Amino acid sequence: MRRNAAFWFAFSGILWFAIGVFLLLLGVKLIVFSSVEGTPRSYLFSRLSLLVKSREQCALILVTTGLVLGFMKGRFVLSKTVGRVVERIHSMPQPIRFVDVYSFGYLIVIASMVLLSMGMRWLSVPSDVRGVIDTAVGSALMNGAMFYFRAVIKKKKMSASRE
Repeated sequence: MRRNAAFWFAFSGILWFAIGVFLLLLGVKLIVFSSVEGTPRSYLFSRLSLLVKSREQCALILVTTGLVLGFMKGRFVLSKTVGRVVERIHSMPQPIRFVDVYSFGYLIVIASMVLLSMGMRWLSVPSDVRGVIDTAVGSALMNGAMFYFRAVIKKKKMSASRE
């Protein structure tokens, strides 16, 4: 399948955004269920309960922490990753094949993140900790997707100005 650069930017952005939404919803669900159930394995809830009065406030703090950490990671780490992928795609002759879009190192990073997520489930990491991590990663991916969408808009503007 050969497509132009704008297609691959949009494809990557939609993929990152969809995965980000999935992880964000999963993370919030894990935090809320930990809040409601009050399981003894809720590591972060047991620590935060010393500072705040209710489990709902603990859940709000954990979700907010995940969102802020995700925003920071998306803004300062994933923006650089997206920049490298965008430059790589820009440097390729058009049309671009799917196998040429992503480097081997990029695919290894994606695979390692999937394995990390699966490993947290297998290692029985407390659900509130998993929830914060999933919320942060989901938020970061959604933020990173915006950089791909901006690249699509920039590419479309450059194409329009040439015509």
